[in-house]
Amino acid sequence: MAVTAYWLHWPMLPLVIAVLFLALHAFTASSISITRFSRLLPVFLILGCVSKIAAVDHCPGCSGNMPGCKWTIDGTCASMGDTIAVNATIVAGLALAATKRISLKGLLVGKYLKVFTSGAIKALEGLAGNKDTGAAFDFDADTPNAVVVSAIRARRIDAEDAVGRVAELLDAHAGSEAKVMKLKLLLTLIKTAKKVESVGDAGGQPLGRITFVFGTITSWVKSEGIVSKVSLAVGEGGTRSVFSTSVLRFEEWTQCAEALNLFGIYAYVFGIGAPPAIGAFIQAAFYDTMRYHGYPFQVAFEVVINLMVKVEESAGSLQLATVHDEVHLNSVYAEAVCSAIHFFPKLEAVLRKGGGGAAKIEFNGKFTKGADKVCPAYNLNIHHNQSLLKPDGTCSCDHVCNKWVTNKGPSGKCGGAHRRVDCDNPFKTEDEQK
Repeated sequence: MAVTAYWLHWPMLPLVIAVLFLALHAFTASSISITRFSRLLPVFLILGCVSKIAAVDHCPGCSGNMPGCKWTIDGTCASMGDTIAVNATIVAGLALAATKRISLKGLLVGKYLKVFTSGAIKALEGLAGNKDTGAAFDFDADTPNAVVVSAIRARRIDAEDAVGRVAELLDAHAGSEAKVMKLKLLLTLIKTAKKVESVGDAGGQPLGRITFVFGTITSWVKSEGIVSKVSLAVGEGGTRSVFSTSVLRFEEWTQCAEALNLFGIYAYVFGIGAPPAIGAFIQAAFYDTMRYHGYPFQVAFEVVINLMVKVEESAGSLQLATVHDEVHLNSVYAEAVCSAIHFFPKLEAVLRKGGGGAAKIEFNGKFTKGADKVCPAYNLNIHHNQSLLKPDGTCSCDHVCNKWVTNKGPSGKCGGAHRRVDCDNPFKTEDEQK
């Protein structure tokens, strides 16, 4: 037992003394002088320390459940140390992975250490540099080449646009030999980056830190082994490995529940969120979608992924614990239905508006220009489900961008002739205007 831990129990000592004093007074049925009472003080001190030992033998951080807990030996516990705090600063992009590294030591038992290999950890540390996967990206001649390449892989800037920007910088700094060499090397790196698969989901969309953690977990649940890919990239650091993962979908709801349970564990040890916050998110996004809204688990799982992405793209304005209450849920559910049908086509008959005996309608490539509703399938670049189509196969919605904007009043959307992922509207925002 750590010596410093004894002082945790000193506030209880006066109570112990008072109780014993009253007990002695009751047994003797006579007054006790201060002199006689003072002789009993050593006994009271011993009793106080003994009672303290029983009280703090139970670790206040993890109740003795973490493999790295040494509370009964030296008064330390991994749950109360700096490990989780350091992990949180790295994952949040507040600390450079070059000076500090993510560690799971003492936080998890061996079985769960296998979920995140060293490659996955390094990839997560790399993603930490992209604080906002939804923000536009610009760079100058002094921007580190690695930062530019990372932005290209995160889809924050197109490779073609990056090449154009490099051409401008080469003209602007033609008199600086060092900068010209750096920019020419960047051109080589951009060419390589186009050939290396980015970290993305099954639809090719980039993953942020939260969805990368979740994607790695779904890969482990699905196959009991990490899905990784090694590519060669020639650059400032020579050849290196590129870890890629994707958010996998499940045929059984029990696999979804297992993945969500593991996400709760890793969200805590990586410092993404405390257990009460992550639990509230999972309850609202997954279980409440099934219980109160009647959707099948496949749709509920898409709601989880959709909300994770919204948090990542919000630049900190949305949090997992509250995102369910702060976004336009009708849009979330509509997109989740489209995504679920994309991965599970048989669900279409179940989710079809008005139920099921009609013949299946095929999308004819046309849409309703100027319609009040914006098509979620178009913006997600996925299959049109039956509820979106007219009898002749025309989409009943308009095929324009549904990104929220700040210059069109309450619930204003971009409306540009492009998908949401390609939106370049200067007024775009992640928050619906009220």
